[in-house]
Amino acid sequence: MTNFISNSVLIVEDDPFVLMDACDAVASLGVECLVASDCESADSILQSRPCSCALLDFDLKQENSVPIAQQLATQGTPFCFVSGRSKQEILAATGFEAPVFTKPVNYAEIAETLLSST
Repeated sequence: MTNFISNSVLIVEDDPFVLMDACDAVASLGVECLVASDCESADSILQSRPCSCALLDFDLKQENSVPIAQQLATQGTPFCFVSGRSKQEILAATGFEAPVFTKPVNYAEIAETLLSST
């Protein structure tokens, strides 16, 4: 396994149990997890420090993660959407050519793939 010690992964997920599982899985790679449950907290994290990549739940309670995806795309930071929605729905709603993974997923495997692309 590649060593990603100097990297951090932003995980945006509004379900606390899924967020805990995702963070545990990603942390097992030896990377720092930056966690947010909404766009405001994700934006705050991104304003204070960069991340190597991001795993974005598409639907977040009263909003979606498109504003964070736009910010990451502008920064050139790799990201993907993780959702219960289909890839076609998300791509149609966002216009992004980002990877889309349908839950349940292996968060560590996805993070490792994104980190390898940086």
